[in-house]
Amino acid sequence: FFLPHILKDVSENPKRQYLLLYSIREIISEAAVEILEPHLEKLSPLLFSHTKSKDDGTRNVVAECLGKLAAISPAKIIAELVNGLKDEQVETRSCVVSAFKIGIGVNAQVDGEMKKVINSVLEMLRDKNVGVRKATLRTINFALYNAPDLVKDDLPKYFDAFYDQTRIKKELIREVDLGPFKHRVDDGLDTRKAAFEVMYSLLEKLYNVLNIDQFVKPLQHGLDDDNDIKVQCYLIIVRLVGISANHLLSVLDDLISPIRKELKKKIDKSSIAQAQERQMELKRSALRAVASLATIPNAEGNIKLQDLIDNV
Repeated sequence: FFLPHILKDVSENPKRQYLLLYSIREIISEAAVEILEPHLEKLSPLLFSHTKSKDDGTRNVVAECLGKLAAISPAKIIAELVNGLKDEQVETRSCVVSAFKIGIGVNAQVDGEMKKVINSVLEMLRDKNVGVRKATLRTINFALYNAPDLVKDDLPKYFDAFYDQTRIKKELIREVDLGPFKHRVDDGLDTRKAAFEVMYSLLEKLYNVLNIDQFVKPLQHGLDDDNDIKVQCYLIIVRLVGISANHLLSVLDDLISPIRKELKKKIDKSSIAQAQERQMELKRSALRAVASLATIPNAEGNIKLQDLIDNV
């Protein structure tokens, strides 16, 4: 009863679009497939037209709608989503990649259709836009935890593009003039965080597809990155020691230097209490990593590691 009125209202009331789209999301989530099916021809074009929205909140709701809508007609909606990946507009590509994430695990039929086109989604790791790459990493991470078989066979073909997302890219760092001083903004930081989250998930869910020698290389520059990324790297090291300690022996020297540098940093007593606690937590994370490295068989022969342990 309500859906036809809402669909009409979305086009006529731009000021209420977000709330109306949110209502559509609730209807798609709750209504039975047979009730939604007659409205599919109107629903699908309407939602795709809003993937171009400049508002993040609107696109997030649209992505949820499209992902859940796949349950009604998996082949049709998935095919339309794949077409959306080729759109010239960045917002559409990003929204569609997020829609794939929402669609994962909706039902077996949807996952089956996604399996056929998963290469098209993974290919977005090579997209020229950093926001699209970030959305792709989040979709991959969601798949690893909820449907690892979906990406297990194809993801290794994209490891080069994936590991590239863990590196600091100078072209994504810009200076913002705030008048009395200038502030540096790193537009690639969230993408790198998402990449290191995927690395941890890979250890948990798809360890057997990894080339560990290739896997440990990003840790070397990750330990010199943003504080949140350092914490992620320490967690990965602890996990990796439990899974494949021997592979860390060859890169121990490269890992020890940034860890030592972190432990030597003095806490800034002039900063607020929360900032001091974050600095302390970073040191605690580094110490947990050192404690794990100390348990590696034959690690006692590494002079740098033993020196670090003595200093600790």
